[in-house]
Amino acid sequence: MVERRIERTEKDSEGDILGVCFSDGDGKLYYTSKDEAIADIDSGKHRYYVEVDGKRVDVHTKHYLTTDPDPSKPNNLDNLPGCTRKGS
Repeated sequence: MVERRIERTEKDSEGDILGVCFSDGDGKLYYTSKDEAIADIDSGKHRYYVEVDGKRVDVHTKHYLTTDPDPSKPNNLDNLPGCTRKGS
């Protein structure tokens, strides 16, 4: 299982997440759709997480993507910078 660190999110005009930009340790950003990320997590193919200021939270699915609850707001998917399908 490869771990993927989500660094940015693509959102629609209502703020719903459409996809995520992640790195897998090589310093490059890659894009995957929300549906692909959910399938990756549910199948155990990949594990996704967010890390901000040294605090890591895992991403889970509930028919949508969400991080572990904690008191930190910067590591919430909704608060990450935007991205496009090109990965940045």
